[in-house]
Amino acid sequence: MASKYSNRKRKSEKTEEVEDGLVTGVSPDGSESFTLFYGHVPVFSNFHPSPFTVDGVSFSCGEQFFHHAKAVHFKDEEHAAMILATDEPRLHKQLGRKVEHFVPQEWNDVCLDVMKRGSFAKYEQNDDMRKQLFATAGTTLVEASPRDRKWGIGLGVHNPKALDRKSWRGDNCLGKVLTEVRDDLMKRDIYRKEIVGSQ
Repeated sequence: MASKYSNRKRKSEKTEEVEDGLVTGVSPDGSESFTLFYGHVPVFSNFHPSPFTVDGVSFSCGEQFFHHAKAVHFKDEEHAAMILATDEPRLHKQLGRKVEHFVPQEWNDVCLDVMKRGSFAKYEQNDDMRKQLFATAGTTLVEASPRDRKWGIGLGVHNPKALDRKSWRGDNCLGKVLTEVRDDLMKRDIYRKEIVGSQ
């Protein structure tokens, strides 16, 4: 049975209602545990405020880092500067979609590594968020976005099918990245005390 930690509903033009929230639950056959998240409320979201620095550049959240990296990759200095000029993640996403000289396949080849690099920096540099990440140990992190079939699963956070991997409509790329980042960080001696405290 899923347990609800936070929840905020928002209207959507989609058939499935979009909800912000954080839910834990177990697959129907009991073989796998999940931490489902969506919206900017859970720290696992790229929209959640999370200041960190990479190569001397400061970012307000993971979304800003990701789309700035996209603009830099395609040598679009104008949009890179515009993305850095705002702390609003929705604008980061909008500006990222306007990056000049964008080549989809080229970006697909590197975007997971970009997301991973930003996620490592985010959780290495934000102690409380890292501890919350460690608290999900033993579960698979899942971005339960009904709108996103690449980074999410194409199902909402409170959709019962979200706990059934066979019913997912998306690839859960963000969840995979965060699960990998968490497991890697938990192996590091420097965080050993935090791991004990989170379990």
